[in-house]
Amino acid sequence: MRERLTNLLRTLLDSSTSSLSDLGKQFNVTTKTIRNEIQVLNEVLAEKSLPLFDIKRGVAYNHISTQQRHSLSDVLDFDSISQGALIPEQRAVYLLLDLLQATQPVYLVDEQEKMQISKSSMDSDLRNLRADLAKYNLTLTTSPKLGAQIEGNERSIRTMFGDVLTRQHALVTLIAQQLIASGVYVDKMKEVFTKQDVTYIRDLLRRCFPKGALAANDMYSQQVTVLLIIWLHRVRNGHYVKDDETTVDLNKENAKFLNELIQHYALKIDVASELGYVGFLINSFNRRGAIDLDDWVKAQIFSVALIDHMETEIGFPFSKNEKLFEELYNHMTALFKRLSQHVKVVNPLRKTIQQGYGPIYDVQDGTLSADHV
Repeated sequence: MRERLTNLLRTLLDSSTSSLSDLGKQFNVTTKTIRNEIQVLNEVLAEKSLPLFDIKRGVAYNHISTQQRHSLSDVLDFDSISQGALIPEQRAVYLLLDLLQATQPVYLVDEQEKMQISKSSMDSDLRNLRADLAKYNLTLTTSPKLGAQIEGNERSIRTMFGDVLTRQHALVTLIAQQLIASGVYVDKMKEVFTKQDVTYIRDLLRRCFPKGALAANDMYSQQVTVLLIIWLHRVRNGHYVKDDETTVDLNKENAKFLNELIQHYALKIDVASELGYVGFLINSFNRRGAIDLDDWVKAQIFSVALIDHMETEIGFPFSKNEKLFEELYNHMTALFKRLSQHVKVVNPLRKTIQQGYGPIYDVQDGTLSADHV
Protein backbone atom coordinates (compact mmCIF):
# COMPACT_ATOMS: atom_id res chain seq x y z
CA MET A 1 0.00 0.00 0.00
CA ARG A 2 2.85 2.41 0.81
CA GLU A 3 4.22 2.04 -2.71
CA ARG A 4 0.78 2.70 -4.21
CA LEU A 5 0.31 5.80 -2.03
CA THR A 6 3.68 7.13 -3.15
CA ASN A 7 2.83 6.52 -6.80
CA LEU A 8 -0.64 8.02 -6.34
CA LEU A 9 0.90 11.14 -4.86
CA ARG A 10 3.31 11.45 -7.79
CA THR A 11 0.44 10.98 -10.27
CA LEU A 12 -1.72 13.63 -8.57
CA LEU A 13 1.18 16.09 -8.49
CA ASP A 14 1.80 15.66 -12.23
CA SER A 15 -1.52 17.28 -13.20
CA SER A 16 -3.85 20.00 -11.98
CA THR A 17 -6.84 17.61 -12.29
CA SER A 18 -7.16 13.82 -12.18
CA SER A 19 -10.24 11.66 -12.77
CA LEU A 20 -10.92 9.25 -9.90
CA SER A 21 -12.23 6.72 -12.39
CA ASP A 22 -9.01 6.88 -14.42
CA LEU A 23 -6.92 6.64 -11.24
CA GLY A 24 -8.89 3.56 -10.16
CA LYS A 25 -8.18 1.88 -13.49
CA GLN A 26 -4.51 2.89 -13.37
CA PHE A 27 -3.98 1.40 -9.90
CA ASN A 28 -6.49 -1.44 -10.33
CA VAL A 29 -8.61 -0.41 -7.31
CA THR A 30 -12.09 1.06 -6.80
CA THR A 31 -12.77 4.80 -6.85
CA LYS A 32 -13.74 4.48 -3.17
CA THR A 33 -10.22 3.21 -2.41
CA ILE A 34 -8.77 6.15 -4.36
CA ARG A 35 -10.90 8.56 -2.31
CA ASN A 36 -9.73 6.98 0.94
CA GLU A 37 -6.09 7.08 -0.08
CA ILE A 38 -6.33 10.72 -1.18
CA GLN A 39 -7.66 11.41 2.34
CA VAL A 40 -4.55 9.74 3.78
CA LEU A 41 -2.37 11.87 1.49
CA ASN A 42 -4.25 14.98 2.60
CA GLU A 43 -3.35 14.19 6.20
CA VAL A 44 0.30 14.08 5.17
CA LEU A 45 -0.04 17.41 3.34
CA ALA A 46 -1.75 18.89 6.40
CA GLU A 47 1.21 17.90 8.54
CA LYS A 48 3.46 19.74 6.08
CA SER A 49 1.12 22.79 6.05
CA LEU A 50 0.55 22.35 2.31
CA PRO A 51 -2.68 22.75 0.27
CA LEU A 52 -4.93 19.69 0.24
CA PHE A 53 -6.30 17.81 -2.76
CA ASP A 54 -9.97 18.65 -3.43
CA ILE A 55 -12.41 16.09 -4.78
CA LYS A 56 -15.44 17.42 -6.67
CA ARG A 57 -17.73 15.41 -8.96
CA GLY A 58 -15.29 12.56 -9.38
CA VAL A 59 -12.27 14.77 -10.08
CA ALA A 60 -9.26 15.39 -7.78
CA TYR A 61 -7.83 18.93 -7.94
CA ASN A 62 -4.18 19.66 -7.20
CA HIS A 63 -3.42 23.09 -5.65
CA ILE A 64 0.26 22.47 -4.89
CA SER A 65 2.63 24.84 -6.66
CA THR A 66 5.89 23.79 -8.30
CA GLN A 67 7.85 25.40 -5.49
CA GLN A 68 5.80 23.60 -2.85
CA ARG A 69 6.24 20.33 -4.70
CA HIS A 70 10.00 20.55 -4.18
CA SER A 71 9.39 20.51 -0.43
CA LEU A 72 7.68 17.11 -0.83
CA SER A 73 10.79 15.31 -2.01
CA ASP A 74 11.23 13.59 1.35
CA VAL A 75 7.53 12.74 1.52
CA LEU A 76 7.70 10.84 -1.78
CA ASP A 77 9.63 8.29 0.25
CA PHE A 78 6.46 7.31 2.10
CA ASP A 79 8.30 5.58 4.95
CA SER A 80 9.41 9.02 6.12
CA ILE A 81 5.88 10.44 6.36
CA SER A 82 5.05 11.83 9.81
CA GLN A 83 8.48 10.93 11.10
CA GLY A 84 10.56 13.86 9.84
CA ALA A 85 11.62 16.97 11.73
CA LEU A 86 9.01 19.67 12.27
CA ILE A 87 9.22 22.82 10.19
CA PRO A 88 9.44 26.17 12.07
CA GLU A 89 5.70 26.93 11.82
CA GLN A 90 4.85 23.50 13.22
CA ARG A 91 7.32 23.96 16.07
CA ALA A 92 5.63 27.23 17.03
CA VAL A 93 2.23 25.51 17.00
CA TYR A 94 3.63 22.59 19.02
CA LEU A 95 4.86 25.00 21.71
CA LEU A 96 1.54 26.87 21.75
CA LEU A 97 -0.34 23.58 22.16
CA ASP A 98 1.81 22.68 25.15
CA LEU A 99 1.24 26.12 26.66
CA LEU A 100 -2.51 25.79 26.09
CA GLN A 101 -2.93 22.50 27.92
CA ALA A 102 -0.18 22.87 30.53
CA THR A 103 -1.09 22.29 34.17
CA GLN A 104 2.58 22.52 35.18
CA PRO A 105 5.27 25.04 34.13
CA VAL A 106 6.48 24.66 30.54
CA TYR A 107 10.25 24.94 30.27
CA LEU A 108 11.76 25.79 26.91
CA VAL A 109 14.71 23.44 27.37
CA ASP A 110 12.23 20.56 27.65
CA GLU A 111 10.37 21.73 24.53
CA GLN A 112 13.67 21.93 22.66
CA GLU A 113 14.45 18.34 23.62
CA LYS A 114 10.98 17.05 22.68
CA MET A 115 11.20 18.67 19.24
CA GLN A 116 14.84 17.57 18.85
CA ILE A 117 16.15 20.92 17.68
CA SER A 118 19.26 22.96 18.45
CA LYS A 119 19.36 25.95 20.79
CA SER A 120 19.90 28.28 17.86
CA SER A 121 16.77 26.92 16.14
CA MET A 122 14.82 27.33 19.37
CA ASP A 123 16.04 30.91 19.76
CA SER A 124 15.03 31.69 16.19
CA ASP A 125 11.59 30.12 16.73
CA LEU A 126 11.07 32.19 19.88
CA ARG A 127 11.96 35.43 18.11
CA ASN A 128 9.41 34.65 15.40
CA LEU A 129 6.79 33.59 17.93
CA ARG A 130 7.22 36.78 19.97
CA ALA A 131 6.81 38.84 16.80
CA ASP A 132 3.61 36.94 15.95
CA LEU A 133 2.24 37.35 19.49
CA ALA A 134 2.85 41.09 19.34
CA LYS A 135 0.17 41.29 16.62
CA TYR A 136 -2.32 40.34 19.35
CA ASN A 137 -0.73 42.68 21.93
CA LEU A 138 0.65 39.64 23.76
CA THR A 139 4.12 38.77 25.06
CA LEU A 140 5.98 35.53 25.78
CA THR A 141 7.85 35.60 29.10
CA THR A 142 10.11 33.04 30.74
CA SER A 143 11.26 32.55 34.32
CA PRO A 144 13.09 29.77 36.22
CA LYS A 145 10.06 29.22 38.48
CA LEU A 146 7.06 29.69 36.19
CA GLY A 147 8.59 28.59 32.88
CA ALA A 148 7.25 30.03 29.62
CA GLN A 149 3.99 31.97 29.77
CA ILE A 150 1.88 34.04 27.40
CA GLU A 151 0.90 37.31 29.03
CA GLY A 152 -1.74 39.85 28.08
CA ASN A 153 -5.49 40.27 27.99
CA GLU A 154 -7.15 36.86 28.51
CA ARG A 155 -9.63 37.45 25.72
CA SER A 156 -6.75 38.28 23.36
CA ILE A 157 -4.91 35.12 24.41
CA ARG A 158 -7.91 32.96 23.52
CA THR A 159 -8.39 34.86 20.27
CA MET A 160 -4.74 34.24 19.36
CA PHE A 161 -5.01 30.50 20.04
CA GLY A 162 -8.17 30.31 17.95
CA ASP A 163 -6.69 32.27 15.07
CA VAL A 164 -3.42 30.32 14.92
CA LEU A 165 -4.85 26.86 15.47
CA THR A 166 -7.79 27.06 13.06
CA ARG A 167 -5.30 27.89 10.29
CA GLN A 168 -3.67 24.47 10.71
CA HIS A 169 -4.95 22.04 8.06
CA ALA A 170 -4.29 19.04 10.32
CA LEU A 171 -6.48 20.46 13.09
CA VAL A 172 -9.30 21.30 10.68
CA THR A 173 -9.22 17.70 9.46
CA LEU A 174 -9.06 16.43 13.05
CA ILE A 175 -12.09 18.47 14.13
CA ALA A 176 -13.95 17.14 11.10
CA GLN A 177 -13.14 13.70 12.59
CA GLN A 178 -11.35 12.53 9.48
CA LEU A 179 -7.72 12.56 10.64
CA ILE A 180 -6.13 9.12 11.07
CA ALA A 181 -2.45 9.93 10.50
CA SER A 182 0.08 9.99 13.32
CA GLY A 183 3.39 11.67 14.04
CA VAL A 184 4.84 14.18 16.50
CA TYR A 185 2.84 17.13 15.18
CA VAL A 186 -0.51 15.38 14.69
CA ASP A 187 -0.21 13.42 17.95
CA LYS A 188 0.21 16.67 19.87
CA MET A 189 -2.98 18.02 18.31
CA LYS A 190 -4.82 14.82 19.19
CA GLU A 191 -3.54 15.17 22.75
CA VAL A 192 -4.96 18.68 23.14
CA PHE A 193 -8.10 18.26 21.00
CA THR A 194 -9.12 14.77 22.06
CA LYS A 195 -11.57 12.72 20.05
CA GLN A 196 -13.85 12.55 23.11
CA ASP A 197 -13.96 16.34 23.52
CA VAL A 198 -14.45 17.00 19.81
CA THR A 199 -17.24 14.43 19.52
CA TYR A 200 -19.07 15.56 22.64
CA ILE A 201 -18.96 19.29 21.86
CA ARG A 202 -19.99 18.88 18.23
CA ASP A 203 -22.91 16.65 19.26
CA LEU A 204 -23.92 19.12 21.98
CA LEU A 205 -23.89 21.99 19.49
CA ARG A 206 -26.14 20.02 17.14
CA ARG A 207 -28.60 19.18 19.92
CA CYS A 208 -28.79 22.64 21.47
CA PHE A 209 -28.73 24.65 18.24
CA PRO A 210 -30.68 22.67 15.62
CA LYS A 211 -31.37 25.86 13.68
CA GLY A 212 -29.16 28.75 12.64
CA ALA A 213 -25.69 29.07 11.12
CA LEU A 214 -24.08 26.43 13.36
CA ALA A 215 -26.48 23.77 12.07
CA ALA A 216 -26.26 24.91 8.45
CA ASN A 217 -22.51 25.50 8.17
CA ASP A 218 -19.97 22.84 9.16
CA MET A 219 -17.15 25.40 9.05
CA TYR A 220 -18.80 27.53 11.75
CA SER A 221 -19.46 24.44 13.86
CA GLN A 222 -15.83 23.33 13.54
CA GLN A 223 -14.50 26.79 14.43
CA VAL A 224 -16.74 27.07 17.50
CA THR A 225 -15.64 23.58 18.58
CA VAL A 226 -11.99 24.68 18.46
CA LEU A 227 -12.76 27.88 20.37
CA LEU A 228 -14.75 26.04 23.03
CA ILE A 229 -11.97 23.48 23.63
CA ILE A 230 -9.53 26.37 23.96
CA TRP A 231 -11.94 27.90 26.50
CA LEU A 232 -12.08 24.59 28.39
CA HIS A 233 -8.29 24.40 28.72
CA ARG A 234 -8.04 28.02 29.87
CA VAL A 235 -10.75 27.91 32.55
CA ARG A 236 -9.58 24.50 33.82
CA ASN A 237 -6.18 26.08 34.44
CA GLY A 238 -7.67 29.11 36.20
CA HIS A 239 -7.39 31.69 33.41
CA TYR A 240 -10.50 33.89 33.34
CA VAL A 241 -11.66 37.01 31.56
CA LYS A 242 -12.21 39.92 33.94
CA ASP A 243 -15.26 39.44 36.17
CA ASP A 244 -18.44 41.09 34.97
CA GLU A 245 -20.10 43.66 37.21
CA THR A 246 -23.41 43.28 35.39
CA THR A 247 -25.93 40.43 35.27
CA VAL A 248 -25.23 37.92 32.49
CA ASP A 249 -28.34 37.51 30.36
CA LEU A 250 -28.38 34.23 28.40
CA ASN A 251 -31.12 33.08 26.06
CA LYS A 252 -32.76 29.68 26.61
CA GLU A 253 -30.61 27.81 24.07
CA ASN A 254 -27.33 29.26 25.39
CA ALA A 255 -28.31 28.52 29.00
CA LYS A 256 -29.13 24.89 28.15
CA PHE A 257 -25.84 24.49 26.28
CA LEU A 258 -23.81 25.99 29.12
CA ASN A 259 -25.52 23.96 31.83
CA GLU A 260 -24.86 20.69 29.99
CA LEU A 261 -21.27 21.69 29.18
CA ILE A 262 -20.46 22.66 32.77
CA GLN A 263 -22.11 19.55 34.19
CA HIS A 264 -20.39 17.21 31.72
CA TYR A 265 -16.92 18.55 32.55
CA ALA A 266 -17.67 19.14 36.26
CA LEU A 267 -16.49 22.73 35.91
CA LYS A 268 -16.59 25.15 38.84
CA ILE A 269 -16.93 28.62 37.38
CA ASP A 270 -17.41 31.47 39.83
CA VAL A 271 -16.70 34.21 37.28
CA ALA A 272 -19.95 35.38 35.72
CA SER A 273 -18.21 36.89 32.72
CA GLU A 274 -17.14 33.39 31.60
CA LEU A 275 -20.78 32.48 31.07
CA GLY A 276 -21.21 35.61 28.99
CA TYR A 277 -18.06 34.77 27.05
CA VAL A 278 -19.40 31.37 25.96
CA GLY A 279 -22.72 32.95 25.02
CA PHE A 280 -20.78 35.52 23.01
CA LEU A 281 -18.90 32.74 21.13
CA ILE A 282 -22.11 30.97 20.23
CA ASN A 283 -23.93 34.13 19.17
CA SER A 284 -21.02 35.30 17.02
CA PHE A 285 -21.27 32.25 14.74
CA ASN A 286 -24.92 31.24 15.08
CA ARG A 287 -26.69 34.32 13.74
CA ARG A 288 -27.76 35.30 10.29
CA GLY A 289 -24.84 36.65 8.33
CA ALA A 290 -22.33 35.24 10.82
CA ILE A 291 -18.90 36.85 10.55
CA ASP A 292 -15.93 34.89 9.20
CA LEU A 293 -13.10 34.00 11.56
CA ASP A 294 -10.62 36.58 10.23
CA ASP A 295 -13.01 39.46 10.91
CA TRP A 296 -14.00 37.88 14.24
CA VAL A 297 -10.34 37.97 15.27
CA LYS A 298 -9.81 41.55 14.04
CA ALA A 299 -12.97 42.81 15.75
CA GLN A 300 -11.91 41.27 19.06
CA ILE A 301 -8.36 42.62 18.88
CA PHE A 302 -9.58 46.13 18.07
CA SER A 303 -12.26 46.01 20.77
CA VAL A 304 -9.86 44.80 23.47
CA ALA A 305 -7.23 47.38 22.48
CA LEU A 306 -9.79 50.21 22.51
CA ILE A 307 -11.17 49.21 25.91
CA ASP A 308 -7.67 48.86 27.38
CA HIS A 309 -6.74 52.28 26.00
CA MET A 310 -9.83 53.94 27.46
CA GLU A 311 -9.24 52.31 30.84
CA THR A 312 -5.74 53.74 30.86
CA GLU A 313 -6.92 57.20 29.81
CA ILE A 314 -9.91 57.46 32.17
CA GLY A 315 -9.24 54.92 34.89
CA PHE A 316 -12.74 53.41 34.61
CA PRO A 317 -12.95 49.53 34.54
CA PHE A 318 -14.68 49.17 31.17
CA SER A 319 -13.26 45.64 30.72
CA LYS A 320 -15.40 44.32 33.57
CA ASN A 321 -18.56 44.90 31.57
CA GLU A 322 -19.17 41.98 29.18
CA LYS A 323 -22.23 43.67 27.68
CA LEU A 324 -20.19 46.73 26.78
CA PHE A 325 -17.60 44.53 25.07
CA GLU A 326 -20.24 42.72 23.02
CA GLU A 327 -21.82 45.98 21.89
CA LEU A 328 -18.43 47.38 20.90
CA TYR A 329 -17.60 44.12 19.12
CA ASN A 330 -20.87 44.35 17.16
CA HIS A 331 -19.97 47.90 16.10
CA MET A 332 -16.54 46.67 14.97
CA THR A 333 -17.90 43.75 12.94
CA ALA A 334 -20.35 46.09 11.22
CA LEU A 335 -17.45 48.45 10.51
CA PHE A 336 -15.36 45.67 8.93
CA LYS A 337 -18.28 44.59 6.77
CA ARG A 338 -18.74 48.16 5.54
CA LEU A 339 -15.04 48.48 4.83
CA SER A 340 -14.97 45.20 2.89
CA GLN A 341 -17.83 46.49 0.75
CA HIS A 342 -16.33 50.00 0.44
CA VAL A 343 -19.37 51.57 2.14
CA LYS A 344 -18.68 54.88 3.89
CA VAL A 345 -21.10 55.91 6.65
CA VAL A 346 -20.72 58.90 8.97
CA ASN A 347 -20.51 57.71 12.59
CA PRO A 348 -23.30 59.50 14.51
CA LEU A 349 -22.15 58.37 17.95
CA ARG A 350 -20.43 61.59 19.03
CA LYS A 351 -23.38 63.77 18.05
CA THR A 352 -25.80 61.33 19.68
CA ILE A 353 -23.93 61.51 23.00
CA GLN A 354 -23.75 65.30 22.83
CA GLN A 355 -27.50 65.65 22.15
CA GLY A 356 -28.91 62.88 24.32
CA TYR A 357 -26.37 62.77 27.14
CA GLY A 358 -25.29 66.35 27.57
CA PRO A 359 -23.94 66.04 31.14
CA ILE A 360 -21.78 63.05 30.19
CA TYR A 361 -20.49 64.85 27.13
CA ASP A 362 -19.71 67.97 29.20
CA VAL A 363 -17.87 65.96 31.84
CA GLN A 364 -15.34 64.76 29.26
CA ASP A 365 -14.26 68.36 28.61
CA GLY A 366 -10.64 68.59 29.62
CA THR A 367 -10.43 64.82 30.17
CA LEU A 368 -10.71 63.40 26.66
CA SER A 369 -9.72 64.77 23.32
CA ALA A 370 -12.30 65.20 20.56
CA ASP A 371 -10.81 62.13 18.87
CA HIS A 372 -11.45 60.02 21.97
CA VAL A 373 -15.07 61.14 22.07
